[in-house]
Amino acid sequence: DAYRAAGRRTGTIVLVTLVGGLAAAAPVLPGVVLWSAGRETGSEATTAAAVVAVALGLVPAIFLTVRFLLWPGSAVVEGHRGLTPLRRSWRLVRGETWRTLGAVFLVGLVLLGAAFVLFTMLFAIFLGTGGPVTESLLRSVVLWTGVASALLLSATLPLAELVIALLYVDARVRKEGLAFDTLAGETGVDPTP
Repeated sequence: DAYRAAGRRTGTIVLVTLVGGLAAAAPVLPGVVLWSAGRETGSEATTAAAVVAVALGLVPAIFLTVRFLLWPGSAVVEGHRGLTPLRRSWRLVRGETWRTLGAVFLVGLVLLGAAFVLFTMLFAIFLGTGGPVTESLLRSVVLWTGVASALLLSATLPLAELVIALLYVDARVRKEGLAFDTLAGETGVDPTP
């Protein structure tokens, strides 16, 4: 049912993903352009300005990313089309920006911790053999790191999506007094046990 509901909204999902991603990346783009110019000309001053511009652009980029975070619920559950899911997400997160950022930050720490443990164990296995570092060993490390990355993403991405869905429902409960029956009606789920 979820895939069928999301499938009907594919155009909106693609549009909002592109526009929201570009809007969130826009504050960092001047620094990226400066960085490229500094690398081409070899100018250390331009490269330093690029680093400052990227650092300053990160604050609004993170802010915009957090404000646009809840658009999937608006598009899929509520059925909004066009750019309305971005505006809806903005309204839902307003006043809850720090709490939303905190939840996303905690999930990021959990995922980063899981990746650190997995890759530390992987490198310890490969490099702990005590033998010389050969091309064959490096190829094995690269191959198994790729496999481990795919498995880790498959296992942890649902956690990130679950947190976003819970933040969406929580924002609607706090701001709109969303009742379970209303949410069940919007999603097409029978609320009776």
